[in-house]
Amino acid sequence: MKADAILFDLHHTLTGTRISPFQLLREIGQELDVYLEGYSDEELENAFNRSDGWLTSYLVSNNVDIHWGDNPADWLVADRIMFETLGVSDLTDDVIMEFETRWRQAIRGPEYEYFTQSALKTVSELSERGYTLGICTRRFHDPSYLIQSSGVEDLFSVVTWSGVPGYAKPNPYTLLEAAERIGMNPKLCAYIGNLVDADVEAARRAEMIPILTTWADAAEADKAPQDTVIVESLLDLLELFE
Repeated sequence: MKADAILFDLHHTLTGTRISPFQLLREIGQELDVYLEGYSDEELENAFNRSDGWLTSYLVSNNVDIHWGDNPADWLVADRIMFETLGVSDLTDDVIMEFETRWRQAIRGPEYEYFTQSALKTVSELSERGYTLGICTRRFHDPSYLIQSSGVEDLFSVVTWSGVPGYAKPNPYTLLEAAERIGMNPKLCAYIGNLVDADVEAARRAEMIPILTTWADAAEADKAPQDTVIVESLLDLLELFE
């Protein structure tokens, strides 16, 4: 397969998580006497989705920066909507801010998210073979700490990220930004991710080679367009890019 640069999604592509985000919410809540143990994953997800619906509208209508969201104070209203959807309506701003601060701390490092062994072997070998590697991820925080603390920062020439609608996948903005920063024509790039509606769609819009990895969710393969390259394991990339 002809590509000079290989770009990756992070979550459930190169990385896994040690616990679910809902369990992490419960654990942080317990630290702050905000008891969420009685809520199911479905209830927590519904509350998050309601908050996210408001947030999407807010971010676009206020024309926020591509890297909005690094300050815990940015999340005060969205977090309050989530808690109030759960029926938790007596939290002070200070408690919500502390909750958000601890959440942001937790999700940034390898105690929560980690590079899988398959990912580490794959990117190390691809780098040795001379491919330019990069990361383009849909999230609201810079993943550099995770990358550095995992000891793989020297393998990646570029890292781009955004969770802001209009910049974030499936918009190809972060993919094209990465290609520009490494001086590579997008048509000479492959992009690997785990979600058809975000990763494959972004790759297609950027005119990169779309590759879907299904190790986290095999059902995604059924949604993929015909021109999508599908690999079950990241190690299969070593056969595609020799």
